[in-house]
Amino acid sequence: AGALGALGNAQTLYLLPISLFGMSVAASELPELSRISQGELRGFLERVTASLRQILYLVVPTTVGYLAFGVLVVGALFQTGRFGAADTWLVALVLAGYTLGLAATTASRLLQNAFYALSDTKTPARLAVWRVAVSGVLGAGLMVVLDRVALAEIVPGLAETPEPLRLGAVGLAAGSAVGAWVELARLVAALRAHDATFRLPWRATSRMAALAVGAAVPAAGLWWILPPWPVWVVGALVLGAYGAVYLASGHALD
Repeated sequence: AGALGALGNAQTLYLLPISLFGMSVAASELPELSRISQGELRGFLERVTASLRQILYLVVPTTVGYLAFGVLVVGALFQTGRFGAADTWLVALVLAGYTLGLAATTASRLLQNAFYALSDTKTPARLAVWRVAVSGVLGAGLMVVLDRVALAEIVPGLAETPEPLRLGAVGLAAGSAVGAWVELARLVAALRAHDATFRLPWRATSRMAALAVGAAVPAAGLWWILPPWPVWVVGALVLGAYGAVYLASGHALD
C-alpha cells in the first residue's frame, strides 16, 4: 500500500537536484569539452574535474539535507489533506534510499558527456546497462526483504492507516543507489584507461561534506527548539537556516 505513490513523490525530489545541478552543468560543459582535442587530454580531464567540483558543491549539501531533514522536505511540500504523517515518513525513507546514490548519479551525467566529447558513445551506454542490471537485481532482493518490515515498527506513534505501510519501496530505492555507484566506478575506471592520473575530487568533496554536516547541526538545533508549528513553517525555517549556513561557510572558506 502506498508504494507507487511514495516512489513517485520521492523520485520528483530526487530528480530535482540532478536536473538543476547535474544536467545543467553537464549540458553547458559539453560544447567546451568537445572543443578540446585528443592531444590535450590532460587539460580535458582537468576541466572535467573542475566541473565535478561545481556540481558537487550543491549536490553534497542536498544529499546531507535530504538525509537529515527529509521528513521536513517531504512534509512541507506534500503533507496536507489525506497525505498524513505516515505517508510523509514513507516518502522520506524512500527519498533517503535514492539520496544515497545522488552524488554518484549527478557525477555520472558529467562523465558520460566526457565520453561523448571523446567521440565514445558505446562506453556510457554499456555501463548504463550495468547500472540497470545491478539496480534491478539488488533492488528486487532488498524490496522482498524490507517489504516484511512495517513502517510502524521503526517509526512509533504514527496514526494507523487503512492498510499497513511497508518498506519494500525503500529497498528499490536503495538498490538504485548501489547501481549509481557501480556505474560511477566503472566510468572512472574507463576514463583512467585514457589517463591513469584521473581521480574524482574526493578531497574537495570531503570538505563540502564537512561543511554540510556542520551546517546541519545548528539547523537541527533550531528544529529541536521550535514549537509544534505547521510542518511547512518549520521546514521553511530549518531548511532556510541550513542553506544559509552552508553557503556562508563555503563563501568564507573559498
